[in-house]
Amino acid sequence: MTPRGMVRETFDLRIPEGKASEWLSPNDGTSLGGSVRKLLVRRDEPVVDVVREAQRHYRSLGSAFYLAWSVFRKYSKAELANAAAFMLKPHPVEMAGEEYGTTYDEYVSCPLCGTGALQTSPLTLACRRLPRKDFCRSLGWELIVSARVVRAFVDAGVTGVEFAPIICSETGVASENWRQLVVSRHDVHIASPTEVGIGPFEEVSALTEKYECARGHLLGLNIISEASIDRNTWGDEDIAFSDQFIGIRRGLIRPHRVLFISPKVRAIIANENLTGTGLEVVHVV
Repeated sequence: MTPRGMVRETFDLRIPEGKASEWLSPNDGTSLGGSVRKLLVRRDEPVVDVVREAQRHYRSLGSAFYLAWSVFRKYSKAELANAAAFMLKPHPVEMAGEEYGTTYDEYVSCPLCGTGALQTSPLTLACRRLPRKDFCRSLGWELIVSARVVRAFVDAGVTGVEFAPIICSETGVASENWRQLVVSRHDVHIASPTEVGIGPFEEVSALTEKYECARGHLLGLNIISEASIDRNTWGDEDIAFSDQFIGIRRGLIRPHRVLFISPKVRAIIANENLTGTGLEVVHVV
């Protein structure tokens, strides 16, 4: 297990300039076109206290201080070499199988949070809209991989996955370039101290609870910290899903399971220069 606290973690906040100028100094962040300010911040910086207070203020008004956020984590070679598992974050694409006729059994989904609907037909997508990435995921978190990934995984004997056809909506024929990555296991348990919530520097509130499920299916809207998983549920397969969901059911967007991979798969991605992935170290506890 990689010790916590060694990773270099930076949050990228996008704040409307009017709000930023009211709460932050002119030297805090960088203006993007005059209307939005980009603020790169670590958890231990003094400006975080200001961000927390501003977020608390705007939440009380039914709004938010920052428009969007993302997090970047950098690891040393030793940290990557010693990790027992990784979280894989595929490149997002702004479409979903539901738009193109892919069907789902919604009756098996949770009536409280909308998680767990089962795909009941081949995945159909607009193949011409897919980016030149080796890993992608749709708004509904259908996983899309290139033929390069299929060849690399099959040659290396990667376990825990199958490759289903993707039907191109333009032709009605299965794509030669893309496959759906189907993960057979979905029982890896996300454990404490994983931080889950709406976003960083956010207080727990009734708004936070809106994105949780009373039956335990949905943990929250986003994973904010590095993930920890129960070692008793991390088996021998190279790829597996979490048993809990993250996200929200809204329009084409569906809650999703978290995707975990072994060091073997990370090595394949690096050695084959496979694109479209974000990788984070996972703590096996």
